[in-house]
Amino acid sequence: MPSPPDAPRSQPPAGKKFPCLQCGARLDYDPAVRGLKCSHCGYEQKVDSGDDVREHDLDKYLADGKGKSRVDGRANEVRCGACGAVVLLADKVATETCPYCSNHLDNTPHQAEEMIPPEAVVPFAIDRDAALAAFQAWLKTLWFAPKQLNQVTIYGQCSGVYLPFWTFDAMTHTRYTGERGDDYQDTESYTDTESYTDSQGRLQTRPVTKTRTVTRTRWSRVTGDVDHFFDDVLISASEALPEGYRATFHPEALERLVPFKPEYLASFVTERYAVGPRDGFKAAQAVMDGHVRHLVHRDIGGDHQKINTLRTTHTGVSFKLVLLPLWLASYKYDGKTYRVMVNGLTGEVVGDRPYSWHKIVGLVLSILVAFAAVVALIVWLANR
Repeated sequence: MPSPPDAPRSQPPAGKKFPCLQCGARLDYDPAVRGLKCSHCGYEQKVDSGDDVREHDLDKYLADGKGKSRVDGRANEVRCGACGAVVLLADKVATETCPYCSNHLDNTPHQAEEMIPPEAVVPFAIDRDAALAAFQAWLKTLWFAPKQLNQVTIYGQCSGVYLPFWTFDAMTHTRYTGERGDDYQDTESYTDTESYTDSQGRLQTRPVTKTRTVTRTRWSRVTGDVDHFFDDVLISASEALPEGYRATFHPEALERLVPFKPEYLASFVTERYAVGPRDGFKAAQAVMDGHVRHLVHRDIGGDHQKINTLRTTHTGVSFKLVLLPLWLASYKYDGKTYRVMVNGLTGEVVGDRPYSWHKIVGLVLSILVAFAAVVALIVWLANR
């Protein structure tokens, strides 16, 4: 890594948040070096990992609402008039293009409202070039895609975005009532018919009693208690993207969390959370309750389980706001705009795409022709 001189060659411009110590230009976060890098002179600066990631007590926050501030380096915000996303603008930036719908943010930015600041971030692991390569590879996997689609590029439309998520921790205690079903084998008699030839050579049928082994279930009432600790239940705090886009982030991504530093946001767009911690916890409870039901089924045991009542309490609930990376882009084909997302950690691609109706109709016609040929062959063989 190039070493900075004893004194900067030029005084960094006033108000520039992350100036290069060699030339004064702006430093951007570069996933390849996992730090800041100057695009002009190549100077690199590592990001201090800082303190441990902290959790916040949910009950205390909901009671007093304290703990809000502004994100360092993002003093202004602007709401997209098309999709409703609230984008936190980097200082000294007046307008930008909305990364979610590609519409120009033409309304006037205003001072960002205080918010719960992010405690942690998963830095970008893949850069723009890798995201573009993943997009091109994704295009080649699409069935019934127009042939010209492979010529589409998103280079000028690709924006790095940090998406806000909540994580929730909670200890749960569940009291349940239900029924346990245990299978056992039993023998039962039943009446069937059999064919036979009588003394005059005629085919006859007669009833006959047979036995068979059947599986039956013995049910018994059960009650019990299940305790479980939930760690980092991940809930999207954004409403600007469809659920299918947000779902590409899995809890495994949190293994890469580092304490939040403003440097990680350099050259990237950040969205203000649209889902608050109160509503976020309601969504987290739904996730927890689904897992609790699985644990109760396992606790009941047996071959079958029925749950009659569930009473779950959540204690020691804590939360934090984290930022997860993605590349967002839009592209146009045949006069229509399509949106695509590349997970900034894994490179997984999710997006909208056009279909070639000529290919679909051609496939349907081919299937119908093949079916007609098979039917004709069967008829021909039957009439031979």
